Amino acid sequence: MANTGQKVVLTLKQVDQDTGLPTGVTKNNVPGDPDYIAPYIDLTDCPITTSLLCPADMIATGYTDGTAQFEFSLPPNTTNYPGLGRIKVRVMDSSPAEVTNVIFSIPNTPTNYFVGSVSGLSTATTYTLRIQYLDSSNVLLAGGDCVTTSGTFTTNVTP
Repeated sequence: MANTGQKVVLTLKQVDQDTGLPTGVTKNNVPGDPDYIAPYIDLTDCPITTSLLCPADMIATGYTDGTAQFEFSLPPNTTNYPGLGRIKVRVMDSSPAEVTNVIFSIPNTPTNYFVGSVSGLSTATTYTLRIQYLDSSNVLLAGGDCVTTSGTFTTNVTP
């Protein structure tokens, strides 16, 4: 799991007030306890790691009558990437040329889960979904262009 920058204290250790040394007495850190330590930001011990990896679990569904639906999720180390403002899902035909696209703004609700659909696709054609990570001005971030391994589908016609 990627670091979020937030430190969570699970166990409290009693310290001798005179020597500053641990006494060996511990207890769970639970809300409501007068000694409770709430989670806090600590970027030294819990540095935020970021990446622009392709989603490994992109799914294309509902591809009938020229309409395709898709869904995917991204880990926090992607959605926390500095400067990431939008995610563009490009629908590419076999030439490969972009047929259409869907753009999501960051932050997305629910967080890290994206669902979209495109219509007007040619029947009996194979398409690939391509992800691009953009800044808030729709400029492609360096290293932010990827082809998913699981986002390929062929449109069909419902009989």
